[in-house]
Amino acid sequence: MTATKTRSKPKTKNATKKPTQAKKSQADRVHPKISERRSGVAKDRSRRRSHTIFILGFISMIAVIALAVLESPLFNVAEVNASGHVRATPAEIVEASGISVGSQLSDIDKDLAAQSVVEASPWVKSAEVDRSWNGIVTIYVVERSPVLAVRSRATSEALMLVDETGRQLVSVTDAPAGVVVVEGVTVSGVAGQPSGIEILRAASIADGLSDPVRAMTRGVSVEDGMVRLMLDDGARIAVGDQSLLEEKMIAVETLFARVDMRCLHEIDVRVPAAPTVTRQTRDGQPRAIVEDLGQCL
Repeated sequence: MTATKTRSKPKTKNATKKPTQAKKSQADRVHPKISERRSGVAKDRSRRRSHTIFILGFISMIAVIALAVLESPLFNVAEVNASGHVRATPAEIVEASGISVGSQLSDIDKDLAAQSVVEASPWVKSAEVDRSWNGIVTIYVVERSPVLAVRSRATSEALMLVDETGRQLVSVTDAPAGVVVVEGVTVSGVAGQPSGIEILRAASIADGLSDPVRAMTRGVSVEDGMVRLMLDDGARIAVGDQSLLEEKMIAVETLFARVDMRCLHEIDVRVPAAPTVTRQTRDGQPRAIVEDLGQCL
């Protein structure tokens, strides 16, 4: 009799199940302090956002109100004045600026208005516009000063006043006191226009004359780029160009203080460190050395 072999049941693995679900539940569990911190951060972020929105809205409202106030009649131009003028009239200055009573103060372009005043009048050298929020606008001008009177090609009988920059100012019949008459050249006679390089050189020299030399000068001669000062007694001073002008004035004053100027024909100070003096003798010839001044004219 054969013994039957009973089949044993397979052994079940005694492996421990992985606590997947347990671990997951544990991971989802957050510490109360961390949760509280997260909630606080979220609330703080929301509070800051609300505060920012409020500030931006408040600023926008203030800007709208300010713009409305500035555009209101409270900030209109009530009065426009001119200051510093002598030859240009206040009405001319105000009209040239383009600023009118009743216009908005905030709309005024001060630089443009000042430039318009300078361009409109040959007398105005510079201008500055100042506005006050009480509605008063003041235009401050600095006017040009004439230093030369030059024969005009437009009207042969007239003289054109010219300032130190060579700008033509106005036509006159006689040169004012302190203004030097130029001989040997002419200008176009158009107010506000430049006069050319020769007149510019002469104007710069005339503007830089020392008081003693200016007092003895009756005119200026310009010939081939050479500028000469014409003195009351017919003598002259060869200045050349405007370089070293201060040294040239000192040289002239020193010569008149230390040298006998009888029979003077010309003083040449083109090289101020080595000035020369020539005299007019009876034979009509200018000489650097005259032993007997009694032989002079």
